[in-house]
Amino acid sequence: MNNIKQIAQDYNINPRALKRYVKESGLKPKQASRLQVLEIVYINAPELFYCRADEETGMVEYLDINLNIKLCYELKALREGKEFGGVSL
Repeated sequence: MNNIKQIAQDYNINPRALKRYVKESGLKPKQASRLQVLEIVYINAPELFYCRADEETGMVEYLDINLNIKLCYELKALREGKEFGGVSL
């Protein structure tokens, strides 16, 4: 399974939307590393994760905030060259 499909499954993201964002970033979807794709997810989280904008406070409310936490931990591990073994929340 390629990185886009696996990440889409891991983070409950629409794979077609993720692929479009990867292409728009200038990367080739089949050649993008897991770290590169996760960085795109991080940058575009409000568009890719299921969420809604609260008009009164101007904040974004995510359906599952644990996915954001998992994303941050995995990005940190991959940037440090470590294998990500998951996070218990």
